[in-house]
Parts: sequence; structure tokens; C-alpha cells
Amino acid sequence: MRSGLTPSSTIKIILTKDADFFHRCLVSKEQPKIVHFEIGNTTLQELHRYFDLHWHLILQLLGKMNYTLVVARDKTIEAIL
Repeated sequence: MRSGLTPSSTIKIILTKDADFFHRCLVSKEQPKIVHFEIGNTTLQELHRYFDLHWHLILQLLGKMNYTLVVARDKTIEAIL
């Protein structure tokens, strides 16, 4: 399954745990792609494991499905906009 993003894609993706970016996405006319993480404090190893398990889905939501805001939680990933 392809994500819809290619190495030549020039979209901007913000990865953040800061809720301010989440709110910015809701009110901004020109929205960057945002992945808002609500996964709590994790070790680097746990974070790598999380990305190994979920990064393909996140890219698919942002690319092929063209969502702007993805909220990534411990057990769920939700595309909002």
C-alpha cells in the first residue's frame, strides 16, 4: 500500500506534542500537515517502536488520504481534518 508521498513530495509535516499546533491547524487558512502526539512520556526505544508500528499509517493518512491533522495516541490514530 502506497502512502501517496514520494521522495520528491514537498509538503511540510510538523511532529509535535504541543497542543498549540493542534489549535493552529483548526483556525489557520494555510495549514501545514500536523501529527499531534498524545503518547505520554516514552523512552527513545519505545518511540522507535511506536514509529515502526504506526508511521506507515500516519503517512498514508497525510498523503494518499490527504488529511491535514492526525492525532496519534498510544492505542489509536485519528485523522481529524
